[in-house]
Amino acid sequence: MKYLKRYEQYDAFDNASGLSFWGDIGGGVLPICKKTKRILLPFRSIYVNEGNTYGVWGGKLDDDEHIEQTVKREFNEETGHDLVGELTPVFVFKTNGFEYYNFIGVVNEEFKPILNWETESYEWVTFDEMIEIEPKHFGLRSLLNDKKSIDVILNILK
Repeated sequence: MKYLKRYEQYDAFDNASGLSFWGDIGGGVLPICKKTKRILLPFRSIYVNEGNTYGVWGGKLDDDEHIEQTVKREFNEETGHDLVGELTPVFVFKTNGFEYYNFIGVVNEEFKPILNWETESYEWVTFDEMIEIEPKHFGLRSLLNDKKSIDVILNILK
């Protein structure tokens, strides 16, 4: 897991929820459209962990992948669109043998995602709407409770 050292500068926190996760390592992205200053949130389907909540786009690391590859692959699988450009690492969630690496990504234009079974619907929202939207997946809630992550988001939205 040498390739994850780049992200160790970010604080990681344990969650005592007792939930099980698919895989040992995962990653996700919160995409921001710089042009409209809105954020794309998925509403998770009932077929995934903590369904019927708003979260980030992502999933588990495949054995032969780097975490950024995972995030880009999962985003494409879940939206039908490619993420181009740099991903900015932010909050790292850790609990009992599971790690989830969150990133902020920038997209040039808003688009209509082509959803798969993991996502029931989606919304393009402002920062304030994202803060207020409920119910949130515990991962999104943790990300939004992290000051470093909020600073990155607000800097992109300037």
